[in-house]
Amino acid sequence: MRSALAVITVSFALAHAHAHAETISSPAQTLYQQDQADRKQLKSQPSEKQDWPALRARDQQRRETMLQLLREAKLHSSADYFAAAMVFQHGDSADDYRLAFSLATLAQTLDDAKPETRWLTAASWDRLLLKLGKPQWYGTQFERDAAGKLKLSPIDAAAVDDAERARLNVPPLAQAGAPASAK
Repeated sequence: MRSALAVITVSFALAHAHAHAETISSPAQTLYQQDQADRKQLKSQPSEKQDWPALRARDQQRRETMLQLLREAKLHSSADYFAAAMVFQHGDSADDYRLAFSLATLAQTLDDAKPETRWLTAASWDRLLLKLGKPQWYGTQFERDAAGKLKLSPIDAAAVDDAERARLNVPPLAQAGAPASAK
């Protein structure tokens, strides 16, 4: 269902993108800001006080609201589609990640100059691949080992080269093993 909606949304948006290229959807930006604020707050707390179930419930509500904005064709700019992609990037199903990838690709198509939009295209693709039980391509996703230390999730190092990673604002694989922070 969401995949079909993504195709329809992408087709509609491309047809109308130029007329609305600089429009910013306040509801989409608000949902994105809430998403980011939740993560910042959670990371600032000691691990024993982090309430992940509550965060997941708020994430689900944001995804439902963002999906309604998509249905109502209320997203118009690269910033809107980036905001929506990030909200779905924090989902938990393959459909969420497919939609995140579609929205990030659209955001990148509308404004390829923004490095965060290019990065999100790669990150959402990687997250989708991992959800499908396949290795990621770009090296944007990390997991915790048994000791709680972050490590790079499985990767198909031959899928893309470092030039493609650079084009999408992703560090070379040699640097990927030591993330500054996980997204």
